[in-house]
Amino acid sequence: MSNSVSPPAEPGVYLFLINFEKTTFGFTCKTVFRGTEPGQVFLEGTVNFKNVLISEYGEEYEKRKGILVFEWVNLGQTEFLNTDISKIKFRDATWDNQYDLFMFGGWRSRLHDEKKWRNERAKQKGQEVDNKYLTQLSLLYRELKKHYLESGEIHLVGHFHYGVMNVLLRQKENEQLKQFSGLRQKIKKFFSCFWLNLYKYSSGFGEDYALAGTWVLALLIVFGVIYFVCGVPKENSNPSALVQLANSLFYSFQAGTLSRVAFYKEMNIGLSARFFHLLESILVPAQFAFFVIALRNRFRR
Repeated sequence: MSNSVSPPAEPGVYLFLINFEKTTFGFTCKTVFRGTEPGQVFLEGTVNFKNVLISEYGEEYEKRKGILVFEWVNLGQTEFLNTDISKIKFRDATWDNQYDLFMFGGWRSRLHDEKKWRNERAKQKGQEVDNKYLTQLSLLYRELKKHYLESGEIHLVGHFHYGVMNVLLRQKENEQLKQFSGLRQKIKKFFSCFWLNLYKYSSGFGEDYALAGTWVLALLIVFGVIYFVCGVPKENSNPSALVQLANSLFYSFQAGTLSRVAFYKEMNIGLSARFFHLLESILVPAQFAFFVIALRNRFRR
């Protein structure tokens, strides 16, 4: 293990790098990094935990299922690339918080390695950076998802499932870049990743029920406005614009609801309105299904 200090960014300010790269843990003892309060250890600076070897020496350590323990540790700037984290036990660890509009109300927990990957990919074109990071990121996120599912910290399971699916989406895009070129590449890429992208932006890969529910309401309102423009539903009286808008919104609910509650009859409706009615009767129930899946994923755990 070695600790190093980078040159000061400004007078009196030092950025620390704690380096555990290629360190071996577990031959003779169990190692515990523990803070006296949440997020206290590794609070500032970058921690290099790449290519670390965690030994399974001796049955005693096998039974403990945790030769290395991180408890109340801030891992927001810790890299784990090429390290088998299945042998690490995380207790109330703090991860890098990333703003994400399509996930968990605007943020999610992620690995610092993902941030490094995105930064390097922004600077360097081509697939070299993806080849370096994606397989490892997939393994790391799968292990974290499994660990938190077993440990009971279920609020983080969905965050790391989102990380797994994001990596899978990028890998599928790269497959199309290798197989095809030009217009054919773009078309194949669009259709091969269409469903994954739809799953992501409609429900955060089945993990964000708030996002999925918002889309359900948005679709009902959008189609309600369309019906208002089409003059649907038509009544014998001449209602005010506000009343007509309310009627159109109720008609939209009638078209989109799974229970098919009939507030209005469908007679004397033009072809365009019938088309939108059919389209809504497909899209809204499908989006509602995403909402149910996300709600189930969040609370079944």
